[in-house]
Amino acid sequence: MYIRKATLQDASRIVISGDDLMEFNAYDPNRDLTATLISHLSESSVVLTHNGSVLAYGGNSGDCVWFLTDDRVNYLAYAEKLCMLETIKRYRDLMLDQYGTIWNYVWVNNKSHIKFLKRLGAEFHESWTESPTTGERFQLFTIRRQDV
Repeated sequence: MYIRKATLQDASRIVISGDDLMEFNAYDPNRDLTATLISHLSESSVVLTHNGSVLAYGGNSGDCVWFLTDDRVNYLAYAEKLCMLETIKRYRDLMLDQYGTIWNYVWVNNKSHIKFLKRLGAEFHESWTESPTTGERFQLFTIRRQDV
């Protein structure tokens, strides 16, 4: 598994996992998923690939870092999931080398994403943002160089 720069083809073909799709809709169910993913394609956009398939799409805007997983992640063998975790950790470390602390918000009901973030060393804060469309809550998390 490795991480490379994302392409327009990557952003338009990824099939977002169920939990990440629910999080996307929790913020605003009126958005078009593919159009939104394409709109986030930038110089800092990346994908995690394995055997020719994109398993995650993400990137950063400064110290705000994000990833969405493809549905195929659910069908990986345990060893492949560990390899994915290690690959994301290397990307996390690259971002931490640049920024010292990285952050974002996660939907409070995205349990699989929260579990994954904990394995990456995330600290969850009593700071929330709320979707202006749905009223759903999103919790701030940070990952700091000194904590991983």
